[in-house]
Amino acid sequence: MLRPGLLLLLEVLAICSPGPAQTITPNSTGADSLPPVRVRWITDIRKKFNYESFDRSQSEHNAWKSQQGIAFLGPDEIALYQANKTEGPGGSAGAYNLQVEVLDAKDGHEIKNLHLPTSSEFAKLIPTHGGGFLLYVGDEVRLYSPKFELVASRKLPGNKDPASDDWQVDVSPSGAQIILVHQQSSRNAKGEETDSRADIEVLESETLKSIKAFSVPSLDQWSAADNAIISRNPEDENGVDYGIMDLNGKWRAIKTSAGSGDPGCPYRMEPLEHQLLAAHDCDDLVVVTTTGRERFSQPVRGDYVLVSVAGADRYLAEAMVEPRSSHAIITVYDLHRKTQVLWLSLEKKTIYFSISPVGTVAAVDGDRLKFFEPVLTEAPANPQQRWKVELEDQYGYESFDRDASPLWMRQQDVRFITPEEIAVYQVRHNDQQPSLGEGDPSGGGGNFSLHLEVLSARDGHEIKSLRLPTNAQFTKVIPTHDGKFLVRTGDVVNLYSANFEQFASRPLTLQKIEGAEGWQIDVAPSGTQIVLAHQQRFAAKSVLAGEQLTTTKDHADVEVLDADTLQPTTKFTVKFLGDNWSTAEHSLVASSPDRADKAFGLLDFTGKWSELKSPWTNPMPACPVQMQALPQDRVAVTGCRLFGVLSTAGEQVLATTLEPLELPAATNGAGSFVAVEVDKLQVGKPLSASQPERIDVFDLRTKNKVLTVPLVSANPYFDISSQGELAVIEGDHVSLYSANKQDTTRNTAN
Repeated sequence: MLRPGLLLLLEVLAICSPGPAQTITPNSTGADSLPPVRVRWITDIRKKFNYESFDRSQSEHNAWKSQQGIAFLGPDEIALYQANKTEGPGGSAGAYNLQVEVLDAKDGHEIKNLHLPTSSEFAKLIPTHGGGFLLYVGDEVRLYSPKFELVASRKLPGNKDPASDDWQVDVSPSGAQIILVHQQSSRNAKGEETDSRADIEVLESETLKSIKAFSVPSLDQWSAADNAIISRNPEDENGVDYGIMDLNGKWRAIKTSAGSGDPGCPYRMEPLEHQLLAAHDCDDLVVVTTTGRERFSQPVRGDYVLVSVAGADRYLAEAMVEPRSSHAIITVYDLHRKTQVLWLSLEKKTIYFSISPVGTVAAVDGDRLKFFEPVLTEAPANPQQRWKVELEDQYGYESFDRDASPLWMRQQDVRFITPEEIAVYQVRHNDQQPSLGEGDPSGGGGNFSLHLEVLSARDGHEIKSLRLPTNAQFTKVIPTHDGKFLVRTGDVVNLYSANFEQFASRPLTLQKIEGAEGWQIDVAPSGTQIVLAHQQRFAAKSVLAGEQLTTTKDHADVEVLDADTLQPTTKFTVKFLGDNWSTAEHSLVASSPDRADKAFGLLDFTGKWSELKSPWTNPMPACPVQMQALPQDRVAVTGCRLFGVLSTAGEQVLATTLEPLELPAATNGAGSFVAVEVDKLQVGKPLSASQPERIDVFDLRTKNKVLTVPLVSANPYFDISSQGELAVIEGDHVSLYSANKQDTTRNTAN
């Protein structure tokens, strides 16, 4: 969804007036190297559409400020709306009329318009998705299609006393949900509030059909997130902290570094796309995940005061004013690259703006509408995004950035089954409990299910899907070869054909030892061998009982299975197998079976281990060298500021040194390609606080980097194909990137 900018009612003086199709390079804000901005067009909305000036005199209750605005309905369409009085017979004051104009973003010409009667109190337009929009007029909400067709409407009845009755509405960032809130309160004879309640209803944005309803004591300064509400604590009317409330009414606080606690510097939190939140007071702006992990921060420069923010896709805009000069500016940031891409100055005291998903800004400046776009001083290093598919809207997935434990996060991923097929899977909690007597071959309780979609790498369309019961602990999908794949659900491993037919199965039984035991599974790069490791560690009970730690009985039983039958071909036992092992063609890449030795090496299928020495020294002992198996008898080597590839014979294939404060976090390989996620360390914070920065793809034949994809999600998932194409999941969507610019057969699928 394209979220409109919050309106700004700033008492500012006229500063400058940029002309149409003019490039402006700001030089008076005190900031260094501000990007130039191009004003593509300017339209006089008073002359062209008979609007009143947007800085018109306010009524006694300032009602006009909430009855006019601007919003992008899509990258190429801008909706402008304003409520005005109509004249009655003989020139007397009549009713009110809401005028909506939809303009072409290319040149500002009118595409379509709408006139609706409304009251003097409420008029609002909010985009949904795909060009559709919601109108809140008087005591009614009306849903419109992208073609301006009325799809559905809903009356909002109220009490006789408007002071104790209030309706509010908002749309989630994805545009999939509409949140309707009915706030009611009662007062005693002294006018003191004695009781309050907020009835909340979640509606489908396609039909206005109610899909959820619940109540809380109050809801103050709230906004709609995807499958949640951002608000202050509904149980504490004096609370100042913001947090996230699920659609069952459960609220938890989200702490950020932006809240100053100064009552003269209001603190707000608002949802953005991709499961991000913008938190700001008048001095600071930060972007965090729903778990509170910081992704972006920007202090307000100089003497400016931040007054509002707006976001669309990867872009975030902040509006600021300098109190002494009343100079107002809007700055736009690219959250992927964490850079400033646009800066603009406005003239009038009443400012309304909206930002598009391509980073352009439309702003009403008095009685003129202006369209701003960044000036590209050089060709952007843009990865070739072949297509992008929304997972929540199309397939009912939850966001992959959902708030959950690390164990839960390991039960979702994206994998190439073949170069032409991509599997996206996620474990979800079932809304309904299974009936008694239902079989559950997974070993799970039936309370959880595995959602698996196989998409075409060509255009992202669905090829096939699978739903399986599982538990909430161990679920994994691993490709084998020729379109076959392995699915672990709970304590069962099932082997599926390329046609989704199950043709082999293996239980993973537990002996319930007095300690800890578990199964781990991996597949060789060729997909022809599967490795099962049954680890048993007996130290747990002795530690809990306060006894001396003992590891003498610890061991790992390892089986090598045929990937077409699940039948064992080799078995061996080692005293210890670290959790970070991976499968090569003829061995495991693992740390030494001797717990005291942290070195990595090769553990062959007889149980013999030999160290694989790296030619690189690690500059940060707190970040030891790790190794992972790759195809073609190669091994990825990672450590702080270093990433390289060795052959299993110890020969150097690739070596690269990262920038200061960078470290490789994860690797994947296929064919001659290897992909590495690079994270950025935060100064003064532990390694665990590092933030995903980008994914680099290298071609090991040429030793060149062939693709770089910037990251914005706190929890990205990715896989590389043998053709060098990169599948990436961030939040609620999966995208395919390719370095092959000559391939024009694959198009975007939204």
